[in-house]
Amino acid sequence: MITIEEAWQLFGLKRGADLKTIKQAYRQLAKQWHPDQFVGDESAIKQAEAKIKEINEAYELIKQQLSESSSGKVQLRTEKTNPDFYYQRGVINAELEDYQEAIEDFSHAIKLDESYLKAYQYRAFLYEKLGYTYRAEADFLKVRQIKLQQTTASASCAAQPPTTEESVKEPETPSSGSSPAESPEEEEPISEPETPPSESAPAEPPEEEEPISEPETTPNQDSIRSSNWRCIHILSGHKDAVSTCAVSAQGLVISGSYDCTVKLWNLKTGDLLKTIEAHSDRVNAVALSADGQSFASACENGSIKVWKLGKGKVKESLRLNAHNAAVTCLQFSLNGQLLITGSEDKTVKLWNLETGELVKTLIGYSAHLMDLALSADGDYFASSALEPLVRIRQIADGKLVRSLKSPSAISSLAFSPDGLSLAAAGYNHQIDFWQVPDYTKLWSANHGSPISSLAFSPHHSLIASGSEDRAIKLWHTQTGELLETIKEHNGAVTSLQFLAHPKLHVLLSGSEDGTLKVWKSDL
Repeated sequence: MITIEEAWQLFGLKRGADLKTIKQAYRQLAKQWHPDQFVGDESAIKQAEAKIKEINEAYELIKQQLSESSSGKVQLRTEKTNPDFYYQRGVINAELEDYQEAIEDFSHAIKLDESYLKAYQYRAFLYEKLGYTYRAEADFLKVRQIKLQQTTASASCAAQPPTTEESVKEPETPSSGSSPAESPEEEEPISEPETPPSESAPAEPPEEEEPISEPETTPNQDSIRSSNWRCIHILSGHKDAVSTCAVSAQGLVISGSYDCTVKLWNLKTGDLLKTIEAHSDRVNAVALSADGQSFASACENGSIKVWKLGKGKVKESLRLNAHNAAVTCLQFSLNGQLLITGSEDKTVKLWNLETGELVKTLIGYSAHLMDLALSADGDYFASSALEPLVRIRQIADGKLVRSLKSPSAISSLAFSPDGLSLAAAGYNHQIDFWQVPDYTKLWSANHGSPISSLAFSPHHSLIASGSEDRAIKLWHTQTGELLETIKEHNGAVTSLQFLAHPKLHVLLSGSEDGTLKVWKSDL
C-alpha cells in the first residue's frame, strides 16, 4: 500500500500543488505507462499494468487528501455518514475531469441527504456534459422541486424573519449508487400480453422462422410514408426510456429500459409477450446469443442476469455480481461459451457461461466503457470507452492486437456482417469507417448530433446511425453517402438492430420516448 508521501513523490510534486498541476502530472504518467504503449511485449505490458495501478492508487490518495482539506479536514471515520465529504470530493473529481467518479460522489451525498440541492445540480451538469440527457433532465427537475419545497417552507414560517435561500454557484465544468440485493427469479411462463392481444397473437416467442407480414389493421398515424422505409409497428409499454434492444432471426424482440424491466415482444404482430421485473435498477444493456436460446441483461448496479428461452418460458440460468459500477455493454461469444461485459468501472471482463467463473479482467481503459462489438468470425471483439480509442482484442485471451485512434470519445461500435468493415461513432457527431483486416480508414461522415447507436444491414450496403437529435440516418457503406433520414421518434434514438432474415428488410429502433418502432423496407 502506497503512502501519501510516496504518492506525492511518484507524481514529482510538493504538497499543496494546485489541481491543474496534479492533473497534468497524472496524465503524463498515465500516458507514459499505458499498456497500449507496449503492444507485442507481454512482459512490458504486465509491468505497465502494475505501474498504472500504482499511479491510480497515488492519484486517489492525493484526491482524498484534497477532499479532506477542502471539507474541513473530515476524518475518515465520518466519511460514510457525512454527505458534505462526498460533495467536496465530487467537486474535486469534477475539476480534475474525473466525471464518473464525481457523479458517484454526488450520488453518495444524495443518498445520505435526499434534499442536497448542490449535489443534484452539479450532478445534472455532469450528466449533461457526458450526454446523458434523460438523467440530466431528471436531476434538474429535482432541483426545481427542492427549491419549491424550500420556498414553501420559508413562506409558512411567518413568525420568523425571512431567510435568504443559499445561492448555488454554477460549476465551471460541467450512475451510480447502490441498489438492494435481488432475489432469484423462478422460471416464468411467457404470459399473454398486458394489452388486449389480437386473435393471432402467439402464446410464446416464435421458434420457427416466419415472415413478417404487413399488419391487417390500418397503420398507426405515426407511420411514415417514405419511398423506402415505413413504420409497421410501434411497441409501447415501457414506463421510461428504452435503453437497449435485441432481435432474433425468428422475430423475438427483447428490450431493456430505465423502468428496470425487460420486455419480450413478437416482431410480426407487435404484441407484448412478457414483462420481466429483471433488476432493481435501470437496465442498460441486453444481448442475445447467436443461437437465440439465451439472452443477458445488465443493470446500473453492476449485476448481470443470463436467461434461457424455450417452449414459451423464460428462466434465469445465471446471476453475476459482475462489476463495481454500472454495466454498460454486453456481447456473447459466437459459440455461446463466453460473455463479454463492459462497465463504468473502466474494465472489460470475460465470463465462462457454463460455470459463471471470471476468466479474464482487462484493464488500462482511462474512462468507463461504452460499447462492445463482435467480429463476424467470432475471433475478435472491439471495445470503446469515453476516450478517443478503439481497441481490438482476441476473444480467446483478451490480448490486444490493434488500437485505432479517433478524434473523439467513441459511443458506439459495429462490425459488418461480412466481416470486412468496422464502424465507430462518437460524441463529435462523426462516423468513422475502417476496412478489415488492415483497418485502413475508408470514409467519415457527420450525423449532425452525438451518435448513440450503429447497426449494419445484413442484406444491403447500408449502415444506420441513431442520435440524440431523434433521427435515424441510413448511409451507403461503400461511399459514406447519406441515403435517407427518418425522424419519427419523440426522444433520442438509443438503440438500433436489423433483423437477420434472408428476405425481409426490417429495422428496429429504441428511444428515450419509451417506445420501439419497427421499420420495413421493400428494397
